[in-house]
Amino acid sequence: MVTISSITPYRTIVSTVCEFMTCLLPVNTRKYGMEVYDKTPYVGGERGDDITAWFKRNPGDWQYAILDDDDDMGIHIDHLVRTDFDLGLTEKEADRCIELLQKED
Repeated sequence: MVTISSITPYRTIVSTVCEFMTCLLPVNTRKYGMEVYDKTPYVGGERGDDITAWFKRNPGDWQYAILDDDDDMGIHIDHLVRTDFDLGLTEKEADRCIELLQKED
């Protein structure tokens, strides 16, 4: 499952970009058995605030990993797998994501 958060440094247009990506990503993720589930709301402040707002709207016992090239995740920092803007997702980051998603609390 994939939930889209801010995917651009221009966070004021995130909603429009996320709407576009919500249409585009299913084509690319379907072949890997994933689906685009939702997008985080834009509440202002740090991206971590957007993620917290999403969890408040979607309560549950979620195992999650955050892929981002920025670190403004607030209380979610332990779930961040920081990527390089120029390199994107490498095998090292993919392995860390798998580790986080399989972690037993």
